[in-house]
Amino acid sequence: MAEGNETTGGEPGRGPGSGGLGSDVPGRRSEGDLLAERRARRAAESGEVALTRRAEAAEATVQTLERHVSSLQQRLLEAEQERLHIAELLEAEKTAGIEREHELRRVKQREYAEQQLRVEAEDRLAGVEGETRAESERIARRLSASEEEAGELAERLEELQSQLAEAEQAAVADRAQVRRAEHELQARLADLEARTSAMQQGLEAERAARERIEGELVAVRRGHGQMGRVVGEIKTLVGRLAQT
Repeated sequence: MAEGNETTGGEPGRGPGSGGLGSDVPGRRSEGDLLAERRARRAAESGEVALTRRAEAAEATVQTLERHVSSLQQRLLEAEQERLHIAELLEAEKTAGIEREHELRRVKQREYAEQQLRVEAEDRLAGVEGETRAESERIARRLSASEEEAGELAERLEELQSQLAEAEQAAVADRAQVRRAEHELQARLADLEARTSAMQQGLEAERAARERIEGELVAVRRGHGQMGRVVGEIKTLVGRLAQT
C-alpha cells in the first residue's frame, strides 16, 4: 500500500507542463526512494523478528529457571524431611543406647551379686569341709587309740589266760589256793571282758559315727559339685544376658 501511495503521489508531481527528458528524471528518483523504503521496512521487520526470538529465548530461559528453582525447592524439601528422619533416628538410637546402658548396668549389678553369693557359698563350703575334715581326723585318732587300747587289752587277756592255764596246772598241790586264784582271775577276767565289751561297743559306735561323718562328707562334696554346676549355669545365663 505504501508503494501504491508513493506511485500515486509521484505521478501528480510530474505536472501538466512537463514533458520529454524532464519527465524521466523525477520518475527515477521515486524508484530510489521506493527501494530505500523497502530496505528500511525489511530492516524493521528483521529487528522485530530478532526481538521476538530474544523474547522467546528469554521466556524459555525463565521457564528453565523456574523448573530449576522448583527442582531445588523439591530437593530442599526432601533434604529437610531426610534431616528430620535422621534426627528421629538419632533420638531413637540415643534412647536405645540409654536403655542398653541401663540394662548393662543392671546385668553388671546382677553379676556382682551372683559373684558375692558364689564367694559366700564357697567360703561356707570351705568352712564346712574344714570342720568335717577336722572332725574326721579327730574320730580317726580316737578310733586308732581305741584300736590300740583294744589290742593291748587283747594281749593282756591272752597273758591272763596263759597265767590261768599255768595256775590250773600248778593247782594240783593246793586246790584252795587255786580256787582263790581262779576266782580272782575269773573276776579280773570278767572285769576285763566287760571293759573289752564296753570298749568294743564304743569302738563300734565310733566306727558308726565315722561312717556317718564320711557319708555327710560325701553329701557335702556332692552338694559342692551341684553348686559348681549351678554356678556354671548362672555364668551361662549371665553371658546370654550380656549378649542380649
